[in-house]
Amino acid sequence: MNEHKMITMLGFASKSRNIVSGETGCRIALEKKKAKLLIIAEDATNGTKVLFERISAQQGIPYIFFGTKVELGRAIGKSARSTIVINDDGMADSITRMVKYEPQSK
Repeated sequence: MNEHKMITMLGFASKSRNIVSGETGCRIALEKKKAKLLIIAEDATNGTKVLFERISAQQGIPYIFFGTKVELGRAIGKSARSTIVINDDGMADSITRMVKYEPQSK
């Protein structure tokens, strides 16, 4: 995966208002099934990873691990973020295609 392209895509998603960031907002988006893709920071706490993997699996929403909390936050013009939800099908598909592997859940 080209990390620079992924960061750029997250920036586009943010500017087009197709994301939710932060643990509370992401949890709500997942539970309401408004999320199309969940991105979890690789350095998120174990509790955060377990919680969001479980919710994502329950809701049938794919997720990927990418970057650090600081990198995710910087990509969307915010402070460090452990989780980001993509709400747009097209953006989610583009980001999913960028990763070398398939999302962990469908």
